[in-house]
Amino acid sequence: MSAGGGTYVSHKTHYARLGHATQHLLPSFLQEVLLQFENPNQIYINCSRNRSLSRRLKPGDWERLKHAVQKGYFDFDIPLIYSILRNLHELDAQPTRGWEHPIDPLVNEIEIGDDMERCRRVRNEIIHRGNTRVNDQELNKYFYVFRTIADRLEKFCRKYNNEFVLEVDHLKTCCMDEATELKYLDDLTDYQEKDKENESKISDLELRLSAIRITGSSGDVEIIETLQDLKCVEGVSVTLQCLLTGPEHQAKWSKDGKEILFDKEVTRAHLCFLEKDVNVQAYKLIFPKIKQAERGTYTLQVGDQR
Repeated sequence: MSAGGGTYVSHKTHYARLGHATQHLLPSFLQEVLLQFENPNQIYINCSRNRSLSRRLKPGDWERLKHAVQKGYFDFDIPLIYSILRNLHELDAQPTRGWEHPIDPLVNEIEIGDDMERCRRVRNEIIHRGNTRVNDQELNKYFYVFRTIADRLEKFCRKYNNEFVLEVDHLKTCCMDEATELKYLDDLTDYQEKDKENESKISDLELRLSAIRITGSSGDVEIIETLQDLKCVEGVSVTLQCLLTGPEHQAKWSKDGKEILFDKEVTRAHLCFLEKDVNVQAYKLIFPKIKQAERGTYTLQVGDQR
């Protein structure tokens, strides 16, 4: 019985090590990779200017981007870094066979994008494992992958003395106290629950977005990107966005003809930036966790009257 208990603890500890790798170790390597492409002082505005990326980022992602000037990238996770590099540096960071190819990167595919793809896939694989018991053979397989990724990434980031590789080796063999082990196991459970919520097909939530209305008193305005009809799943984060050129304007959001009152359930953002010497206004309506009650028709009104 004692031996059986020891084996279970060992397997559970192995899973906790994998949790640490996906939550901290691999993200820390990719944070260094991101530094090779993006200055923390500029990353917020660069992400804001990218239409595709700005629509995909969640409110929590925008908070991390906003504080990158002071804090750097230390709390950027794998999905966020992957999204940023995919959208801002699509060609330079692209995997050998393109983004999200149905087949995993092959052994001889060792571009920076291939290792980013490996990090994303191994993170998802570990989080979505049905079995939390990890035997020695499985642990060795995962850590071989981590080690080869670390070796290439430290060269890409111009690190010396096997800095990344030694971190992988240490995690594989270090003593892990019970409190730390439980923390990583709890974190993995949280990730699993969040993903289940996002993937559950409780019901489709349809947001019908009306065309933007601009009054004659608003000045010279050109619509770059209008609101689009959207369907989503209850519980996910949703951002509605409209891009305009021209001077800054007073704007109001309304739902089904009634002006929206903003609180923690729904917030708004107004970003201004220059793109090719053109002044761009980005108007955003942000739902951190959208609910059935948000179903409806949304209108962005720019100017004093409809």
